[in-house]
Amino acid sequence: MAARRPASADVTQDITTILVPGLSDMIDPEFLQKFQDMFAESFDLSMVIRNTDGTPITTPSRSRDPVASATPDADERARMRLTVKTAKSGHIEKSRDASGFLRFAVPVIVQGRVVGVMQVGSVPDTKTDLKHLADIAKRLETTREEVRRQSKRRVEYAIGVFQFAAKTLADICHEAWLVRRHLAELRTLQHVSQLLNSTQHVNEVLELVVETVCSTLKVKACGLRLLDPETGELFIKAVHGLSPEYLGKGGVSIKKSEVDRTAMEGEPVYIRDVSKDPRILYPAEMAAEGIQSNLVIGLKVRGRPIGALRIYTRESRYFHQSEIALAEAIANLAAVAIQNAKLYEQSLEKERLEYELTLAGQIQKQLLPSECPHPEHFDMCAINEPCRQVGGDFFDYIPDPYSHRLGIVIADVCGKSMAGALLMATARSALRVQSEHCTTAAEIVTRANMSLCRDTRAEEFVTLFFAKLDTRTKVLHYANAGHSLPRLYRGDEVIPLEGSGMVCGVLPENTYHETDLQFEPGDILLLYTDGLDEARNAKEELFGLEHVGDIIRANRNRPAGEIVDMLRTAVHKFRGPREQADDLTLILIKVS
Repeated sequence: MAARRPASADVTQDITTILVPGLSDMIDPEFLQKFQDMFAESFDLSMVIRNTDGTPITTPSRSRDPVASATPDADERARMRLTVKTAKSGHIEKSRDASGFLRFAVPVIVQGRVVGVMQVGSVPDTKTDLKHLADIAKRLETTREEVRRQSKRRVEYAIGVFQFAAKTLADICHEAWLVRRHLAELRTLQHVSQLLNSTQHVNEVLELVVETVCSTLKVKACGLRLLDPETGELFIKAVHGLSPEYLGKGGVSIKKSEVDRTAMEGEPVYIRDVSKDPRILYPAEMAAEGIQSNLVIGLKVRGRPIGALRIYTRESRYFHQSEIALAEAIANLAAVAIQNAKLYEQSLEKERLEYELTLAGQIQKQLLPSECPHPEHFDMCAINEPCRQVGGDFFDYIPDPYSHRLGIVIADVCGKSMAGALLMATARSALRVQSEHCTTAAEIVTRANMSLCRDTRAEEFVTLFFAKLDTRTKVLHYANAGHSLPRLYRGDEVIPLEGSGMVCGVLPENTYHETDLQFEPGDILLLYTDGLDEARNAKEELFGLEHVGDIIRANRNRPAGEIVDMLRTAVHKFRGPREQADDLTLILIKVS
């Protein structure tokens, strides 16, 4: 069962704040207070820092001036709105209070947006009339002349100081904003990564991707298409915020879709108005879905395109570069998560197939004789080593309850793995069934061939050697259907058993001929598949029948089981670390 995934709504908590920041969102108010107090003390000014709505962020410094009012009245709030409006045109607002002091409202601008206002007072006005000058001088305990003389210089100096202070504060804000945005994006991407890794099922990952994109970027809808590398088409695999009809749309050829092709080449595509862009293939369908703007991001894994992420908005929307970068980062995470989910499902399928093959191998092993018969005057031994869990070689002993004859078969079917195993079981069954109704080896193989032609595909076939051994007369009656010629070792001679016909399973009308062999004491007969003589080593050298003969002749006085073990050991040693490429099956019969 998939792990419970966290709520996708949590992803957007920080990003929404960072994309639309205020001054108090960027800098800690305690730092702003220290910054303000330093300037106010250094230049003997009243000062307060406010949000754009007029509410103070800091406690007023040098509160002797009316500018220090922490709670603005209606006029003050109106003035603040005017200040923000004026600031957008790049101007500093200057006004005068009832006491004759100048007051300045300096905007703090970050990325072209007014995020706060630094308000300063206690600046005498050189244009103030004599009465006001007298009042100011009395309040400041100085003379009118001194007020007039200092005023002009202080105003010019103050404006420069205000601009410097605002610029410094803006720079600090911008750096803080970048850091906060970066941290927020990292937290978002970490959350998205955890979200996408909360399941390893492809369909669930696809649904999570489109849901996460919508909630993170605050968009109307999102669709995800994956590339079919064989057809070159993009097929919709998941949508969020779109109708079921849209999900049922067919594939889109990347040759025809310039937008998707460009995105998958690594360049995001932004379309402000989908109804007017000629690159849009289905403008009517998009209009029906209420789509106005479109952002397309390619999905890549190790540089290889696997699909495209389409992001849709209901209204005409400009995507900030930081939003596009975030969308690309999410797309990269999504591509990796999709690929990992596919690999996980493939590994599950592989494990299931491995289990089935292992089970099939166990069943196939049960179909092979568990031990060799021991008729008088004969010593027999056989081995079967498939190169995979299941093999295409087999051997069998089929007793005849009505005579002294023993059926012996060795076969090699085309193909490996499950296909070969099924054909092997079919061939074994056909031979056993025909052995119950036919008496001669030739007739059994002929009828088995007809049966295999009915039950197999045109490209499937079997090579086999079937024999009836008369244990009393020591005569071997055999028919060969395209199999490797058995080898009779008699004294110093090596006699191939001639008389091979066509493979089974190809032509139903084919007939096979029977040949007899009279055994003599000391004879050794070897039946084998090509996994013996065609075994290769790291140098691509063949084990060869000559090597086989040397081992048999050198150990002819040993029991059949020991000779078979020596052959197997010699093949393994010859092959070395190289992987076994073919099934190894052989039957060795010694005559006494």
